[in-house]
Amino acid sequence: MLIDSSSGNEALGEAYVKYTDGPNKGKGTVYSIVGNSGVNGNITIVPNPIIHAYHICDTCLGSLIVDIDGDRLTGRYLASTGTILDEFTIHKTPLTNIEDEENAANGELIVHPNPVEQSISVNIGTGILLNDAEFGLYNLSGKNVVSVSDITERTFHLNLGHLPKGTYFYRLTIKGELAASGKVLMQ
Repeated sequence: MLIDSSSGNEALGEAYVKYTDGPNKGKGTVYSIVGNSGVNGNITIVPNPIIHAYHICDTCLGSLIVDIDGDRLTGRYLASTGTILDEFTIHKTPLTNIEDEENAANGELIVHPNPVEQSISVNIGTGILLNDAEFGLYNLSGKNVVSVSDITERTFHLNLGHLPKGTYFYRLTIKGELAASGKVLMQ
């Protein structure tokens, strides 16, 4: 079963996510074939759900570098020329987090549905003043992909159908100060 068909490249905002809870808890595997296994001559690619044949060469050398930092794993294909030709990142994270649950419990900020397929509703509780309120949605690289400024209504809807599948972080700021934050999964 294919869970995520994106590139896994964090720089493109397409890093993979391996969830520690929720319906996809523990699901997801990245298969990486590095080297030609002694094959010389024509190479036949075996059919796979997803295969990226980026660097096919009988005489070329390269290595897979695996870098683990806390809940983040990055795999990079390093060619003998010293060039990184391909890479992927996996973030291990819960589907929900304490911040989301606290915000909802306090009635401050509720973003739903989560996970989302097309659009979300953003509900700002009465405990938050709307003076200079801004809502931003960011990909895993920190790039702002959706912004709403000059918010005057406590409830608004955002169409996210144009965004690639993955995890996004949201922030609500009031006069530039963080009022609430959390994450949303785009399916």
